[in-house]
Amino acid sequence: RMQSIFQGNSGSENVEGEEHEEEQEKHAPKQKQMFVDANDMKKKLRDNIKKERYDVSSLYDKKSFCAKVAMNNVFENTTLAVIAFNALWISIDADLNHSDVLIEADPVFIVAENFFCLYFTLEISFRFGAFALKYKCLTDAWFVFDSIMVCLMIFETWVMSIILLAAGGGGGVNLGSTAMIKMLRLLRLSRMARMARLLRSMPEILILIKGMVAAVRSVVFTLMLLVILLYIFAVIFKQLAADTTIGDHYFATVPRSMNQLMINGIFFDSFGTMVDLIIEEDLNFVFLTLLYVFVLLASLTVMNMLIGVLCEVVSAVAETEHEQLTINYLKDSLWDIVKEHLGEKLNTDGNLEDQQGKVQISKRFFMELIQDDKLVVLLKEVEIDVVALVDLVDTIFSTDSGEDKSILFTDFVVVMLDHRSTFEATVKDITDLRRYVRSRIDRMDTDTATRIRTMQAHVNAMSTIMEKLAGVSNGQIEIDAREEYKKLQKEHERKMRAAAKATTGSKSKQRPSQATVKTYKTTQSGLSNADRATE
Repeated sequence: RMQSIFQGNSGSENVEGEEHEEEQEKHAPKQKQMFVDANDMKKKLRDNIKKERYDVSSLYDKKSFCAKVAMNNVFENTTLAVIAFNALWISIDADLNHSDVLIEADPVFIVAENFFCLYFTLEISFRFGAFALKYKCLTDAWFVFDSIMVCLMIFETWVMSIILLAAGGGGGVNLGSTAMIKMLRLLRLSRMARMARLLRSMPEILILIKGMVAAVRSVVFTLMLLVILLYIFAVIFKQLAADTTIGDHYFATVPRSMNQLMINGIFFDSFGTMVDLIIEEDLNFVFLTLLYVFVLLASLTVMNMLIGVLCEVVSAVAETEHEQLTINYLKDSLWDIVKEHLGEKLNTDGNLEDQQGKVQISKRFFMELIQDDKLVVLLKEVEIDVVALVDLVDTIFSTDSGEDKSILFTDFVVVMLDHRSTFEATVKDITDLRRYVRSRIDRMDTDTATRIRTMQAHVNAMSTIMEKLAGVSNGQIEIDAREEYKKLQKEHERKMRAAAKATTGSKSKQRPSQATVKTYKTTQSGLSNADRATE
C-alpha cells in the first residue's frame, strides 16, 4: 500500500472510470417501459424541483381590484358551486324544458340561463382584468378554455335570442326556420366540460384520471393481446363449425365469430346458451375444449391481468401525487423559515425561482436553522430523523476532498427528501457512497504521502544538525573559528599598513580621514566578533 502511495496510484483513475461509465449511461438510449414505474415518476419530480411551479396568480397585478377578487377564496369557491349547480341544471332543463328556443321557454328557465350567463361573464371578466399584461392570458390554458365556454354560452343565450327576436318581428318565431337551433342546443352540453375545474379541488378523482391516462400504453398492449386471441380462436371456430347450425348462428364469418366470442366468451352474456347448442349439435370434444381454453385465456387471464395493470398504475400515480404534495409542502414551508432567518439579507429581486436560486445554505447557517422549533416540527412531519441529520451535517456540507461547501436552496430540499426515514436506498445510493468513501480514502493516501515526505525532510535536517553537533564534540568548530580569526587578523594588519602609508605620505599633518577611521573601526569590530566566535 505504501508503494502505491509513493508511486502516485491513489485510485483516482478508478473514480474517473466510474464517472465516465455513469455519464455514458445517462446519454444512452433508454428502452420505453410498458408499465408505469413509480420510482421513475418520483425521479422526474425530483428533477423538476428547481423548476418553479406554475401559478396563474404570478401573472396577476396584485394591487389591482380585479386581481384581489380573482384571488379571493370566497370567489373561487362560489364559482365552483355555480359550475356544479349549472351541471345539475342542465339535466333539469333537458327533462322539463320542451321548448326548442330559449325565448319560448318558461320564465324560470329564461331567468336561470341568463343568471348563469351573466355570472360566468363577470367571472371571466374579473380574471381577464387581473392580468398585469393582458396578452399573458393566452398562456393560461384554463383561462382560454373557460373563455371559449363563456363565448359559446353568450352566443347561445343572448346572441341567438336577439337574432330570433329580430327575425320574428316581435311575434311568434317561425320554428321551421329554426330547425338548426336544435343543433345549437347541443352546445349546452359543452358546459359539462367546465366541471373539469372541480377536479382540482378533488385530488382523489384527479388521481384516478391521471392513472387512466398513464395506463393508456399498458391497456393498449393488453387489448392488442386480447384481439390477437379473439382473431386466432375466431378462425379456428369458423373452420370447425362450418356447415352446422351453431356455425351459421355464431361463427358464420370471422368478424361475427370475434364479436360472439367477445360477447359470450369474455362478457358471458349468454355463454351457457352457446355451450348447450354445442352439446346439442353433438360437436366433437375438441370444439368444446377449445372454447373453455379461450375463456381461460381471454376472460380469466387477460382481463384479470388488465385489472392488475390498472391497479398497479393507479397505485404508482397515487404515490407520485403524495410525493408531489410532500415536496411542495416541504419546499414552501422550508422557504418561509429560511426567509424568516435571512430577513433583510434576502434579495427580493426577480421571481420566486430566482430568489431561491441565489440562496446558499452553509453548514453554519444550517446549524442556526436546526435550532428553530418550526424546522424541527416540519422535519418530523415529513418523517426526517433530526438527530441523524445533525450527525451527517459534516458529510452533507463537505466536498469529496473534505472541504466545507455551501449548497443551493433547491439542492438542500433534495437533500432533506433523501434523508427521510421512509426513503429506500437504491443501487445508485450505494454507488455514490462507494465513490465518496473511495475519494476520502484517496485523499487520506495523498495526505499521508505528503506527511511522510515532510517527515523525511525533517529527519534529514535533524541528521545534519546531529553531524554538526558531533563536529563540536570533536573540536572541529574550534579549529574553524581559529582559522577565521587568523584571516581577519591578517586583513586588519593589511588595512593598517595601508592607512599608515597614506598618513606618512601626506605633506602636512592632518587628522585621519573619515574613511580611514571607519575602516579602522570596522576592522576592530571584526576582530571583536572573531574573538567572540573563538570563545
